[in-house]
Amino acid sequence: MADNQIFKDVTPQESSEIIKENINNPNFVLWDVRTPLEFQSGHLEGAVNLDYQSNFKAEIQTMDKGKKYLLYCKSGIRSANAMQVMLHFGFNEVYNMLGGITYWTDEGWPVLR
Repeated sequence: MADNQIFKDVTPQESSEIIKENINNPNFVLWDVRTPLEFQSGHLEGAVNLDYQSNFKAEIQTMDKGKKYLLYCKSGIRSANAMQVMLHFGFNEVYNMLGGITYWTDEGWPVLR
């Protein structure tokens, strides 16, 4: 990992702060790496769906590696795996929300349905 790379697990509270700090930042991406069906059942406001279990590796190779990414899934496992793949492909700044959308909702944060 290069000195300028940031790969970090963050709590739902920290995730909320990152989202608020980057609300109008075109270089920030909130990725829901669950399946489209899971995404439709409820997701964070502003999230983009990119299914980790489909062709994730091929899809991310076309993405801007210089942007800031916050990833989440249902429980934090797929997003942690996705973060490792992004590290391998040279992304600069990626955060993984611990506990996924499950912990997010448990802590009372809003979900769009």
